[in-house]
Amino acid sequence: MHNHLERCLFIISGVLAVLSIGLSLYAHWAPLFPGDLVLILWLQSFASPLLTRVMFWISWIFGGWYAAIMVVPAVILTWWLLGGLPGITILAAGVISPINDAFKLAINRPRPTPEQVNIIGTNHGSGFPSGHTFFATIFLGILAYLLFTSLRSRSLRWLSLMVLILLAFLVGISRIYLGAHWPSDVLGGYVIGGFVLVLLIIGYKSARKATR
Repeated sequence: MHNHLERCLFIISGVLAVLSIGLSLYAHWAPLFPGDLVLILWLQSFASPLLTRVMFWISWIFGGWYAAIMVVPAVILTWWLLGGLPGITILAAGVISPINDAFKLAINRPRPTPEQVNIIGTNHGSGFPSGHTFFATIFLGILAYLLFTSLRSRSLRWLSLMVLILLAFLVGISRIYLGAHWPSDVLGGYVIGGFVLVLLIIGYKSARKATR
C-alpha cells in the first residue's frame, strides 16, 4: 500500500514537472495564453464593491510579509498539536515559497495592463507564475495533507480538506479578479506550486519513515 502510494507520488511529481516546464516555456515566449483576456474580463464582469473587498482581503492575506507572519502561528500550532516533524514541514513550506521569485525573473512575463483590464491595487514584478497562488498551493496544500492524515475524525478530515482547497482556489480567483495576473499566471502558480508540494510530501514521508 505504502509502496503504491509512493510510486503514485513520484508519477504525479513527474507529470507536474513536465507541465511546469511546458507552461513556463510557453509563458516566456507568449504574452497571453488562449482565453486569458476573455476569462479575466468575464470574471471582472461580476464586479461589485462587496466582492472587490472580499477578493482584496483574500489576496492581501496571502501576499508579502503578511503571508510570512501567517506561517509562524501555523508552525507553532502544528508543532504543538501534531509534533515536531509536521511543524518543521510547515516551516519548510514557508521557507521554500520565495523561490517563486526565481521563476518570475527567469520567465519575465508582463502582468496585465490598465489598457487591457481593470487593475485594482498596485503590483510589482513579473507575472508568471502567480506568487500568491504558488504560496497558497504549497502552504495550504501541505497543511491540508497533514490534517487529513492526522485527524481521527473522518468528518473533520474532509471538512478541513475542502475548506483549505476552497481557500487556495479563492486566492487564485482573487488575483485574476483584481487584475494582478492573467489566468495562465495563476495556472502556473498552481502547477509549479503543486510540483513543489508533492516533493515536500515525499520529503515528509521519507523523514517520517526514517524516524520510526
